[in-house]
Amino acid sequence: MKAAGQRGDSWKGSLAVEVKAITAASATGVSATTALVPADRVDGRDLPRRPLTIRALLMPGRTASSIIEYARQTVRTLNAATVAENPSAAKPQSDIQWDITNTKVATIAHWIPASKQILSDAPQLQSEIDGELRYGLEFAEEQQLLLGDGTGTNLLGLMPQATAYAAPTGVTVAGETRIDRIRLAMLQATLALYPATGHVLNPADWAAIELTKDSQGRYIWANPAGLIGPTLWGLPVAVSLAMPQNAFLTGALRYAAQIFDREDAAVLISTEDRDNFVKNMVTLLAEERLALVVRRPQALIKGTFAAQSGG
Repeated sequence: MKAAGQRGDSWKGSLAVEVKAITAASATGVSATTALVPADRVDGRDLPRRPLTIRALLMPGRTASSIIEYARQTVRTLNAATVAENPSAAKPQSDIQWDITNTKVATIAHWIPASKQILSDAPQLQSEIDGELRYGLEFAEEQQLLLGDGTGTNLLGLMPQATAYAAPTGVTVAGETRIDRIRLAMLQATLALYPATGHVLNPADWAAIELTKDSQGRYIWANPAGLIGPTLWGLPVAVSLAMPQNAFLTGALRYAAQIFDREDAAVLISTEDRDNFVKNMVTLLAEERLALVVRRPQALIKGTFAAQSGG
C-alpha cells in the first residue's frame, strides 16, 4: 500500500488486506464491562426481609437498670355488702394482695468483619451493612418477644407466659373452625375481665381464614377486591412469621405487656478488635438491650387450632 501510494495516479491494480471485524469482544475484562462497551450498573436488590409486627403491639417504655421489678396483684377478695344501722357484728372485710416479681434486661447482639478499604471505596456498602445488622437485631427481638423461654440469656416471651385456651362454658359450637376458636378465646379473655384488643396469627392460618367459602363458593370473611387491613371480629390481626403455624395469641396485648428499652439498637465500628489494626480490618457490632414485662398473663390467651379446622 505504501509503494502504491508513492506512484500516485500512475498505479493501476488492486490490493488485498486482511482486516478483523471490530466487535464488543475486541477487548475483554474480568467483568461484563469491556474497553469498548461499559456495562450499565444498576442498584442491587437485598434479600427479602420478614415483616416485623410484635413490638408495635406492646406498650413502650424505658429503663435505666438491668433489672425490672414490678408488682402483680394476686388477690382481690371484695366482700362489700349492705349492713344494718347499728350492726352487732363487724362490717365485712375485703382482702387485696400484690406480689413483687422481676425480669432481666437482655442483650441482643451480632457482628461482622470488613476491610477498611472496602468501606472507604464503596461508601454505599456501609449503610447497607448498617441496615442488615439492625434488621438482624429486630429479627431476633421479634422471636424473643413472642417465643423467648426465659432460660439463660433469653427473654421470657408472650407465648410462654400467656394463659392456655380453655373453651368457655355456656357456649357450644358445632364444627368449630379457626374463626370460632378465636372468638371463643376472646370470650375467655372477656370473662377474665380483659377484653381482647388484637390477635397474632401465622400467615398460613390467616390465609386459611380469608379463603373460607360457603357452599356456593362465596368468600365468607374476605373480599378479594377490598383494601382494608387484616381484621377479625372487629380487632386487628398481626400476621407474623414468628408465630408457629396452627397456633394463635389473642387478648389485651398492650394492657398485658410492656417493653422496656435499656439501650436502643446501635451499630459500632472498631479497629481495636484483636489484630484488626495490622490487617486493615474493622469490626462492625450491632447491639441493643431491652426487657419484657408481662403484668397480666390472664390478659393473653394462647392456643392451637384443631387439625381438621377449616376457616
